[in-house]
Amino acid sequence: MTLGEERDLEKIKECLTYVQADKHSESPHWDAAYPWKGDPTTLPDNRRAVEATFLNTEKRLEREPEWKAAYREQIHDMVSRGAAVKVTQEEIDSWKGPKWYISHLVAPNPHSTTTPVRIVWNSSQEFMGISLNYLLYKGPHVLNQIRGMLLRFRTGFFTALGDVKKMYNSVWLEDKEVHLHRFLWRDNPEEVIEVFAVVRVNISDKPAGCIAQVAMRETANLPQFAAMVEERRVVVEDSYVDDILTSHNDLQILEKITKGVEKILKAGGFSLKPWVLSGQSGRSATTTDASISKTTVSVPKTQVLPNQMRDEESKALGVGYEPETDKLRVMTSVNFSKKRGKMRTGVDLREEEVRGKTPNPLTHRMLLSQIAGFYDPIGLATPAKQKGVMLVREAYQEASISSPVKDTWDDPLSPKLREASIRLLEEYVRLAQIRFKRSLTPTGAIGHPIGVTFSDGSEASYGVVLYLRWETQNGVIVRLVESKAKLTPLNQKGDVIKAEVCGAVVSIRLRKYLVKHCRIKVARWVHVVDSQTILGAIHKDSYGYQTFFANRIGEIQKAGPVEDWRWIEGNLNIEDIITRGATPEELDEGSEWQQGPEFLSWPEAEWPVKTTSEIVTSVADDVKRLQRRAFSAVVTRSQAEKLSGPSNTDVGADLQDSAPRPQMKDQGPTPAVERPKRKPWGVALVRLVGPERFSSLSKLCGTIAWVRRAAESWLRTSYQASSSANWEVRGLRLSVGERTAAFQDLALAAQDGVNFQDTTLNRLVVMKDDNNGLLLCGGRVQSWNEDGTAVPLIPFRSWLGALLAREAHEANHEGVAATLLHTKRKAWVVQGRRTVKKVVNRCITCKKQRARLCQQVMSALPQERTSRANPFEYTTLDLFGPFEVRDAVKKITKKKVWGVVYCCMTSRAVHADLIDDQSSESFLQAYSRFTALRGHPKKLRSDRGTNFLGTRPALRELHKHLACLQKASVEDKAARNSTEWQWDFHPADSPHRNGAAEAAVKLLKRALNSLGGTTGCYTWGEFQTLLYSAANLTNERPIDARAQEQEDSVEYLTPNSLILGRTGQGGDIHGIDMETRSWHRLRAV
Repeated sequence: MTLGEERDLEKIKECLTYVQADKHSESPHWDAAYPWKGDPTTLPDNRRAVEATFLNTEKRLEREPEWKAAYREQIHDMVSRGAAVKVTQEEIDSWKGPKWYISHLVAPNPHSTTTPVRIVWNSSQEFMGISLNYLLYKGPHVLNQIRGMLLRFRTGFFTALGDVKKMYNSVWLEDKEVHLHRFLWRDNPEEVIEVFAVVRVNISDKPAGCIAQVAMRETANLPQFAAMVEERRVVVEDSYVDDILTSHNDLQILEKITKGVEKILKAGGFSLKPWVLSGQSGRSATTTDASISKTTVSVPKTQVLPNQMRDEESKALGVGYEPETDKLRVMTSVNFSKKRGKMRTGVDLREEEVRGKTPNPLTHRMLLSQIAGFYDPIGLATPAKQKGVMLVREAYQEASISSPVKDTWDDPLSPKLREASIRLLEEYVRLAQIRFKRSLTPTGAIGHPIGVTFSDGSEASYGVVLYLRWETQNGVIVRLVESKAKLTPLNQKGDVIKAEVCGAVVSIRLRKYLVKHCRIKVARWVHVVDSQTILGAIHKDSYGYQTFFANRIGEIQKAGPVEDWRWIEGNLNIEDIITRGATPEELDEGSEWQQGPEFLSWPEAEWPVKTTSEIVTSVADDVKRLQRRAFSAVVTRSQAEKLSGPSNTDVGADLQDSAPRPQMKDQGPTPAVERPKRKPWGVALVRLVGPERFSSLSKLCGTIAWVRRAAESWLRTSYQASSSANWEVRGLRLSVGERTAAFQDLALAAQDGVNFQDTTLNRLVVMKDDNNGLLLCGGRVQSWNEDGTAVPLIPFRSWLGALLAREAHEANHEGVAATLLHTKRKAWVVQGRRTVKKVVNRCITCKKQRARLCQQVMSALPQERTSRANPFEYTTLDLFGPFEVRDAVKKITKKKVWGVVYCCMTSRAVHADLIDDQSSESFLQAYSRFTALRGHPKKLRSDRGTNFLGTRPALRELHKHLACLQKASVEDKAARNSTEWQWDFHPADSPHRNGAAEAAVKLLKRALNSLGGTTGCYTWGEFQTLLYSAANLTNERPIDARAQEQEDSVEYLTPNSLILGRTGQGGDIHGIDMETRSWHRLRAV
């Protein structure tokens, strides 16, 4: 459990209160308050939405009278046992706290004998973007694992199944939570809808599962039960939601445990249904709760679903259980009828009906739906299930050939796959009749058992099966415990060795799971595989393998002694039945699958298995092929051997021994291709020329080739004095062979004196050329170069590697990846990416191509933005909109209005107002309101809107009139009121010139959305109020660039700080009763 889950668990525990008695019940019980992560008072009244959902549910129930009767019975049952109460109108009117209504839906439950039609409460239903579950913490995952519980359920010779009656409703809700769980109900459509409330923990609430489970476990931890160790363990470990599964080898002890569990649960307010005991029919009547027995007898059950379980049938966590015979069964079915919700409306098909009632065409989706319904958590019938899984993948592969798989789900299967699917579905029907022994402990067991696992892998899948071998008074008895299987990846390309090692890992994990969750003590373990290579690899150190094998072999070696592993022939490995699939008859009682291989009943010394010491010599070569070598190298080396014969086992030996390799026996005689031996002075020739003096690989190879031609010609003529000493007789051009030989000399000189790491040699499958001693790379290059040509290995930081990278790059001046690929056509450079990257970064041509172009120089800010001025002395303005508002009298009538924004260029303060239309007269009125509040600006800026152009002359005349008055007092007043006035218009189609106003419009629109949006439901005055509030909210933004860096600062500078002298609007409007006023729609503002 993580730290976060532990904190959530503590919150759940804090919400639980254990009480001996209160107004809810006179018996001890738990009270719960929900863990809220949000304020429940913010929940709106959602009755109308829930009432609409209830009416739809009521209509659905009217169409199914049997369902309605069962549904109504459950509602009445909740009221009768106090899980729900009727809320009177007086209580509804007097309640002032938060309230919430929960809708309920119909959900058929064919796997229940008591509640075939179940009530599903929908606490996640949203209303106005919020739901009850949205405000609640879920709590951690506290459920036990199903596989572990089933293992403990099968441990003892005797078993008991318990079911907590209405587990969630056993915990009471506190009073403040009750009104948050109201629901609606009426028995008949003619009656009035009444309000009820759930007073106990509701199953649909997000923390309900965790609360109920923790309450039950905390009951077991009460001090009065400290001495009941086994009973407490059963409550804590052997319970899954409301199911309790336990077992024991002594029937009297088991009965004592069941009575103790009842006592513990009763102390917490939980009650149990009658126990289901092995060897009896149905549930026992030994429970001490008389009310449960009375209810069970008095209420008859009606069969209302087509495939509903019968009273005499039982199941344990999804696995069918027959108490009389104490056997398990896999609950398989085939049903192609239509679904209502998640339930099939028709009866499950019998075997003779499958072929006739299988849809034609049978689509991929239909097949997958039937296979996915196969639930087998402990792998009793894994061979049959795996057969269906492999068939689905075969259909997937067939569909992926022609088109993408996502487009083929509704395409029909081919005739071949359809016939195979029908046979498989018929087998699934027969599989439901197969029975498996429940108890893992046989009668008369002596000592502890031996655990035996069989694992295997194939190209299609891999898996493992686990048995327990018991010594009893009647001989050896083997019991099937569990099995698991998985498909191999599609891109594995036939690597069976990988599947086999994965199967071995699964066997180890299955062993660890049984040791952890099963109470049977295993004396020792035997792990059986049919791959000698895997067995040999397990006994070797894991550090030398490729990562895939090293991790898995290391996990195997860490899990237990490697001496526990054995080898067996493939035809004796029972796990082979999993990888190929099996019919139900091969899994029946008495089959090899259930009783284990025949040799397990023999003395262990006679088992047909071998240890590692017996096969070590025969698998040495195979193990070395895996060890100290990448797995991909094994595959590529085998490809190389097909061309040039097998290589030695060890790479180091390959490099030390240059003798010719023997030819493979199974290839027959192959004509040898003799290649001329190179002269031993190639390295000295390269050093004589000096490669460091060259900057071009082509020129360097040409120089080496010409010098070699001249030397060879001189050597020939020195022995033939009478012949002409003309070394250019072969022509004035170099052949391809001469240039290739020159490059090989350069590579040989680069390798001279270099010690490559073993990991590099093994990973790249390096071989030595027998003719010239050149180290050739035939591994990872060979995987994409299938022509069998190996390339030389070039060491890191060699000049030849740099020249090779430069030549590959200058061909097209491509990037690092493309250049690296081109270099691999000639040679493999160790750490070639670093070499290529250095060449690419130093390339002058690439630097010019990647050069950063000239950037546009930003112009200086206007003087008004940088000089000191009063608020709104320099102002920029703009229009935005339109918006729809309603008439104050005729609510249906709507009209368009526009907003006008004034932005102070110095303080960036914003002032907003409304205008009726885009005329100059409307703008003049808005401008007059602005100047009445903010004063006349000295300078205005705007775009060339027609309303602004028409307004400019009127304002100019006003200012000229004021300027013409000659009286001293008027001049003084005009000077004080800034009559020096100017209006600048930006050029047409240049909104960026009015950036301050455009930014102000953006801020205003964002503030409007935050305050309630522009939905068109406001009147002119209401929208103006909203616009003023948005402007004020915009003026609350910080304008100090250092505010984000000053984390310890509480106050910051805003436009309101400059124009009002404070940062907040002050006052508190939440005390006004807006419900009684005409502008109550703005209460959210």
